[in-house]
Amino acid sequence: MLPVIILPYIIGFTGEIFLVTSLLLTFYYNYICYDLYKFTKDKFDLNKAKKVFGYSILYLFLIFVLFLIDSLI
Repeated sequence: MLPVIILPYIIGFTGEIFLVTSLLLTFYYNYICYDLYKFTKDKFDLNKAKKVFGYSILYLFLIFVLFLIDSLI
């Protein structure tokens, strides 16, 4: 996931604003996914799964908004 976020900056498509903000969003997304993964397998927590699902939708929206903001600045 991280190489895909860093690649637009490396090829010069985006700037530092996109890079830093998207890395923070990605690290948090990876953290909540890992939190769901490490949860005991016999006790499935629906709230954690809903949190990952909801954040994944918000994450994609924010990444595209960051593309837009970075291109305007």
